[in-house]
Amino acid sequence: MNNKEDIEFLARMNAINSFKSSLRSLLKMYDFGVHESHNYGNNEEYVNTIHYFTINGECWYGDTIEDMLKDAINHLKNNPCHEKEKAK
Repeated sequence: MNNKEDIEFLARMNAINSFKSSLRSLLKMYDFGVHESHNYGNNEEYVNTIHYFTINGECWYGDTIEDMLKDAINHLKNNPCHEKEKAK
């Protein structure tokens, strides 16, 4: 890597770390937690785990955490500002 690539990498890493910190703050501010729902198929074999947010200790089954993230990502895809990134 050259110095410019190092600087760009560090800038992206700092942006990700800042985003994660902001997300943790939002989760705390709205009293969000996580509920794991373990699913089993035939013969009691483990299939998967679905994650839901809890709000004030109550599980919100309306959307999975994965669904909420996909919704946010789809919003970014439809945002005209995102087109600048695709053009690079």
